[in-house]
Amino acid sequence: MNSSITFEGVRIYVDLVKLTNNVEHRARRTLQGFIPKEDRNTINDLLEKLKDHINPSSQLFPIFDDEDGEIVLKLPSFYNLSLREMLEDHPALRNNLISEPTYFQDIDYIYSPLDINEIDLIENEEIKNYIKNVNVFLLIKTQSDHQTTNGSNEETLYFLGKKKFSIINDLSTLNSIDLNTILAFKTSYIESQIHKEAIKHIIKDSLINFYSKYHEVSINQVCKDFNKIYDVIKNNYETYMSEFTFSKIKREVEKFRTENITRINKAFSDIQMQIVTIPASVVIVAANFKTAKDFSLKTNSVILFGAVFFAIAVYYICENQKDTLKNINHEIQSHKEELEKNPLFIADSDILSNYTFLINRYRKQRKNLDRIKLGVAISILLTIIIYLTINAEYTCLTRNIWLLGDFWCPPSKS
Repeated sequence: MNSSITFEGVRIYVDLVKLTNNVEHRARRTLQGFIPKEDRNTINDLLEKLKDHINPSSQLFPIFDDEDGEIVLKLPSFYNLSLREMLEDHPALRNNLISEPTYFQDIDYIYSPLDINEIDLIENEEIKNYIKNVNVFLLIKTQSDHQTTNGSNEETLYFLGKKKFSIINDLSTLNSIDLNTILAFKTSYIESQIHKEAIKHIIKDSLINFYSKYHEVSINQVCKDFNKIYDVIKNNYETYMSEFTFSKIKREVEKFRTENITRINKAFSDIQMQIVTIPASVVIVAANFKTAKDFSLKTNSVILFGAVFFAIAVYYICENQKDTLKNINHEIQSHKEELEKNPLFIADSDILSNYTFLINRYRKQRKNLDRIKLGVAISILLTIIIYLTINAEYTCLTRNIWLLGDFWCPPSKS
């Protein structure tokens, strides 16, 4: 196709043809006719203007005899009797959109190249369908595995999957396709920057499965079925995304579970040395109290003070670890609530069971810390009882001192 012609050049050429009378076809794309005398000045003006758009030495420039008014026009590529004729004469325009202003005689319409987003500016439905059909072919072509072009510029797309499947571009029947479907297909899948390989695989499989009974189909049939094909692709992609999201979320949840089990266990393991020393401390403290001739109230009091201080320290360590567990539990609950907002996972016991396990583990460790605190209280109580018992036995402090009665020390036996 001539790529230098302008809209004005096409309009001038069309006006020339319209002023031609008694038109005959000398050849398939050659017209011969006569210009009435009253129009010859107009024709000469138009021919002069046409020189700015078509080289006068070109064989496409009209030949006009001013004497007898005969005119011969070898129709350029931008002048077409119909859209269908254009597709027959220029098979390459089945694979690529018209790139220059083009006239269609049967509908008396000059088409200026427009983007598919501007298609509503076109008044003729057949041209709209042509643009849609070629766009569908070009979009699908980006997802093919291989392409070939024969000597007639007829292109074939190949898709390799469960079988070898091909689409022949012999575009002739211009099917009506919903523009929103084409734009959604282009934006959501062809131009998508994520899952590009997965999308290509889904589109190939969708085409192959849709035409499961065929190894080869025409682009005319694909365009006719495109709205249905798009629904299949959309459903397959949504299924893929749900499986992809499910697997991804499941891995994240399992990772979250592992990390938080470690954190929960750490809350207990961080104080395990102090826990181990609780029962031992009672024995050690009791064994270190001074009795008999080594009895010393001051020494025993210092030992008791040390034991009480240790018990208080362990108590507050347990409280601190309980706060740590509360924070971990808060994170677990928040994570669980966020996941439950997605209807895809709300009923999935496989994923939610991870949170149940973490919550149960949290409650168990919380109870363990409460038991440790109780053990600390019992151990210090036993230590105090031992301390008082020893002091009562080896000093003159009897129960009377506690009752604020007479307190005295019995005379020592000599």
